[in-house]
Amino acid sequence: MVLDIRDSNNNKSSALSPTFLPTFLKDVNEGKLTVYHSPRHSETPRFKSSQNPPIFSVIRALTKAFQYDLKIKEPLRSTPISQGSGQTAAQLGIKTVAQETKDFLAYENITRSQTGTPNVFISRKNVAGESAVFGEGFYSASGKRGGRETGMTIRFKVDPLAKEGTDFVLGQGGNSEIIVDGSDLVW
Repeated sequence: MVLDIRDSNNNKSSALSPTFLPTFLKDVNEGKLTVYHSPRHSETPRFKSSQNPPIFSVIRALTKAFQYDLKIKEPLRSTPISQGSGQTAAQLGIKTVAQETKDFLAYENITRSQTGTPNVFISRKNVAGESAVFGEGFYSASGKRGGRETGMTIRFKVDPLAKEGTDFVLGQGGNSEIIVDGSDLVW
């Protein structure tokens, strides 16, 4: 049995289940690399003694990705809210957005972040396995149902001050599709 310490700490009963697949094995199977960031990294003795600055983890991740030809998923970046001049989410009546995942592993990836915040990734143009039809961002649907109809729905509350055009855009398919540009928008 192979266990990833982060997976087993998140839910010990799941880690002991015969159907449990740790992140490490999922990465091996999918040919990708999951990079973890600890918000407490700066508290470690090696960081304090300048032996392990944050850039080292980036270099290690890139080295492994290039060495083994692995994919690295890009997380949704945090950006300041309400900096633009578009209508607010409140003015547009957008209170909740939903995203449906294709499988349970993706659902767990998003909902079991080490920091307690959603672990969401953007869809990028011209990247194999990703579909950014209306531009890069985190694709979701306004309301309580996502667009895939899989039943594995994750709902997020939207900051009412978020501005259309800078914090999110409405998909070309109408008001139901919302493309989020910053992770501070949803929680």
